[in-house]
Amino acid sequence: TDRKKDCIYMIKQLHDSIEKQANSVLKKYDLTMVQLGALIILKKEGKGECTLKEFEQHLHLAQSTTAGIVKRLEQKGDVVCFGDAQDRRIKKVKITANGLELLRAAAGDTDLTTIRLFDGITKEEFVTFINVIHKICKNVEKK
Repeated sequence: TDRKKDCIYMIKQLHDSIEKQANSVLKKYDLTMVQLGALIILKKEGKGECTLKEFEQHLHLAQSTTAGIVKRLEQKGDVVCFGDAQDRRIKKVKITANGLELLRAAAGDTDLTTIRLFDGITKEEFVTFINVIHKICKNVEKK
């Protein structure tokens, strides 16, 4: 009921607030939270590079949205795009040295934001929170 509806609204408010704070912190790097997340995913999940299709799946975004993010990051020199050597129809995205440096520089600022986010939350509360969030994410991903 209403409590579940309230919870959905609070999750949306939390997301918006976190995004606003992160974007404010990242402004000095000419970076948004979404772009930072894309670089982090590319570095971790793609081990530096992956196909555009894989990148879309990691970001959980539409092809057009992902293409826009990649285009802006490419214009700033944070990623490069190229055709696959075996199949030119496959487009790949790779993080550049500039993108890796940007991640290192922004990490300290975003770490401080994360610490403030969880201020006053016990280790046990945090573990419960993470477990619940994982379950909710799995529920959302069910087709």
